[in-house]
Amino acid sequence: MIASTLVFLGALVGLAILFFAKSYELSRGVLLFPKAHAFADDRARLLRGDLMRVSRALEKLPGRTVMMVRSVLHMAAVQAATMASSTEEKLYTLADKVSHKHRFERKETSSQFLKQVTESTAGISDTRPNAETK
Repeated sequence: MIASTLVFLGALVGLAILFFAKSYELSRGVLLFPKAHAFADDRARLLRGDLMRVSRALEKLPGRTVMMVRSVLHMAAVQAATMASSTEEKLYTLADKVSHKHRFERKETSSQFLKQVTESTAGISDTRPNAETK
């Protein structure tokens, strides 16, 4: 949590510095780092060209190929979620075994949002292939 906050604040300060530098350049009519500007402009042109080539290549793909790729990605995401859920169950079992109380129990969450998510996904998790009944 602290690391993500620091990264966010660093990015925010960086953006503020960039806006201040641009404002300074416009008001004074000078470039602060002309070599860096030229380098960034060249890179932006290269990236734009690459994106245009990829866009043209994707337009040539038949719709069926795009749908198959989408389907494969969807199945991969579902399998990853199933594996994560299975891993979670195994970790609870492991935590129960190593707990000094020998009965590790999930506590009820106080978050209303998490309660709503749990209620809305209750029907989905019951249809999972390897779901254990409790």
